[in-house]
Amino acid sequence: MRGGLDHIKSKLRFYFYLRLKDSFKILIYFVAVVILGALLAPPLFWAGNAVGRALDWEILKALRESDFQRYFHRAILVAAVVLLIPLARWLHLPSWRILFAQNDPRPIPHLLMGFFIALAVLTALGFGLVHFDYWNWKDPLPWERVQKVVVTAVVVSIIEEFFFRGALTKVVTRSAGPWWALLFVSALYSVVHFLKPRETVIPANAVNWLSGFDLIPASFERFSEPEMVLAGFGTLFILGCTLGYAAWKTNGLWYSMGLHAGAILGKFGFNKLAKIDRKHDAMPWFHSDITIGYGAIGVMLLLFFLVWWSLRKAR
Repeated sequence: MRGGLDHIKSKLRFYFYLRLKDSFKILIYFVAVVILGALLAPPLFWAGNAVGRALDWEILKALRESDFQRYFHRAILVAAVVLLIPLARWLHLPSWRILFAQNDPRPIPHLLMGFFIALAVLTALGFGLVHFDYWNWKDPLPWERVQKVVVTAVVVSIIEEFFFRGALTKVVTRSAGPWWALLFVSALYSVVHFLKPRETVIPANAVNWLSGFDLIPASFERFSEPEMVLAGFGTLFILGCTLGYAAWKTNGLWYSMGLHAGAILGKFGFNKLAKIDRKHDAMPWFHSDITIGYGAIGVMLLLFFLVWWSLRKAR
């Protein structure tokens, strides 16, 4: 009996040692991502601006008009993807290819279902804000600006879903299990999108090789506003959980990619077609970003319910 208990204790100690060891490696990975992202941001900013000016194409307009803060945000995602394969090898995964393996039996229906559910919810939110005079339609409606949002929705949803709900979720699941992976990745997803420095932190003409490191402390400024943390971080966390649940329930990324693309198109498409009415303050229910606020939390909970209902019979 004594030997059996000692054996169980030994197994438990080894189990938690592996969990702690893998968690420590993941923590080092995130630190490395921030450092590499800070190093990559300046050359990406200079290269993007040079290409945007050299090729005066409308599709490349965003390259020359985006500020350094946006390049910093994208550099972090690039660094996260680049360092995934070394992380997979460090965690002794059988093959880094399993990070991107998909087995959704209904890819196209799930893609379209997710897209139209998210687009419908965000569009309904936009029309509601206009109806109650919190926002006003622009005159004339700049439909041509929505075309750029479509491209952004497709590209961003593919990249971020393969990273967050695909590779990173599988890495964390191996270390902590599926439910902890869902919560952890959703929290990380909300942190990455919530950590945005103020737009005027570093002017374009002042960018140097170390400017990325200057943005790191500035990125945490929004955490000094408790109301913004609850209303902004909470909304993103619920959205991350919704995307993660859809990917887990369908055993693939098609549904979550559709949801992500529909949410981006609904949110930014509305921002291109409407403007906030400064005479009617909707805070704390809705911010100038329609996905921030206590009301936006309710909208995200509704989106989660619709996704859950649509997948209630999925295995």
